[in-house]
Amino acid sequence: FPALGNVLTIIYLYFISQTLFRYRLLDLTELLGRMVVIATFVLILAAIYGLLVAWIPADQSGVFFFNTLVASFVILILFDPLRTAVEGQVQKWMFREKYELKARIDAVRHILANVIDLKEAVRITISALEESRRVTHAAIYFVDADGGGYELHGHLGPRPVERIDAAARRPFFERINAARGAVVSMEQLEREHAARGAVPETETETIDAIARTLDEMNAALCIPIMAEDQVIGLVALKDERVREAYATDEIDLFRGVAAQMAITVQNSKLYERMKERDRLAALGEMAAGLAHEIRNPLGAIKGA
Repeated sequence: FPALGNVLTIIYLYFISQTLFRYRLLDLTELLGRMVVIATFVLILAAIYGLLVAWIPADQSGVFFFNTLVASFVILILFDPLRTAVEGQVQKWMFREKYELKARIDAVRHILANVIDLKEAVRITISALEESRRVTHAAIYFVDADGGGYELHGHLGPRPVERIDAAARRPFFERINAARGAVVSMEQLEREHAARGAVPETETETIDAIARTLDEMNAALCIPIMAEDQVIGLVALKDERVREAYATDEIDLFRGVAAQMAITVQNSKLYERMKERDRLAALGEMAAGLAHEIRNPLGAIKGA
């Protein structure tokens, strides 16, 4: 075995290197959890490999090679389920709130996959965010019929602005569209604002305009709902109890909900088109039958 001090030194240097690239303390705790997961996972796989290989005598090279192949196949088979189980247990043990949030978000995405009514999807999502106890303010907007703005369809907490005009909030939507659906957060804007000396005055005004839009939505985090590279909706979130409320992987969970809502919107439009097609087909059948019923007595009259 290598010296334990060397191993710890490598782990420490890796952790320090990550602190130079990460701005958020929550991401460092997330990194610590990932390191625990990887270490536990490696130890379990090493134990499996050792049990299947180490007891073979060194002079029996054929049997040793066979057991090495068996151990490799066992590791490949167990890799995904074992990793999922280890991640779940470590998350449940070290980060219970994050584990419960992930479980609830996964359940909501599963439910939304079977929902085609937009109002029902909004109600389910708002209820799940409230029950997660990680969100105090939430708002869901969808683009209106003319595409000039976004109307409020559901909210949690104090009522935000009813409509967001796309032209009046151009800096906000330019920020979202510039990175094809980038998440906008108040934390990021504050970090950019803190670097005011290195930012031009026009850039500072843009940052302030984006921050005002978030304030109007009572949000510290805004996730776009994208469909075919178009912003069809917005999910605004905030936890007023904590300044930095959500880690990066938790934001990814919320982005998954937004992606599922985009699918729900597309399914809802498809269902409406199917209903319209069925209605037109029924009208066509009724018109054909009606024409037949009129044509028969007219033919008799014409013959008489």
